[in-house]
Amino acid sequence: MVPSRNPSDGNVRAGSDDRILISAVATKSEAAFERLYKRYYQRVLQFVGRLVRDRRLAEEVVDDSMFAVWKSAGRFEGRSEVSTWIFGIAYRRALKTLDSNRRHTALESGDDRIAVTASDDPRSNPEQAVTAAELRHQIDDGIDQLSDDHRAVMMLTAMGYSYLEIATIVDCPANTIKTRMFYARKNLRKILSSQMTLAMTNKRHETIWSHRHRIS
Repeated sequence: MVPSRNPSDGNVRAGSDDRILISAVATKSEAAFERLYKRYYQRVLQFVGRLVRDRRLAEEVVDDSMFAVWKSAGRFEGRSEVSTWIFGIAYRRALKTLDSNRRHTALESGDDRIAVTASDDPRSNPEQAVTAAELRHQIDDGIDQLSDDHRAVMMLTAMGYSYLEIATIVDCPANTIKTRMFYARKNLRKILSSQMTLAMTNKRHETIWSHRHRIS
């Protein structure tokens, strides 16, 4: 499951706490920075990981982004939520990393993939767990095939950010975000449809082969 933001009834309280922390970080409070770091590390890593698609690079980007938060906390003007500001820093640094490493980075690795969906307990319903696992794998693969812009919008939307907040994070008009989301969903449906068709074809071939094998 994509790490969500705080529950709606706690958004205001969490936002206020974030502002208190970032103000303390601006005075170089290491204790405040440690709290902020722990609060955002996994969420930002999840988002950045799906952009750069490499665990080591994702960790470097997150550390670099949080170091930037430490250095520039005093320049936070409060015109957006602290989380929006932090994700904006991480987004820009992730794109910069993609641009500089695109020719040298392996974009797909089974060990380095960072899942965006929760793992199910196979003991509850083995057949359902297998089906859910296959579906998650198809969705993950589909998202990975989207463009960087479309992938970012889908991830941030799934994490609970509004179009206006996403527009602030990626620094473009809200209407552009809506357009990107429309095409991201359209392209993802097309990819998933192709994957399903291929899976069904392979299944039919396996069934035919198995039947012929039994006859022979």
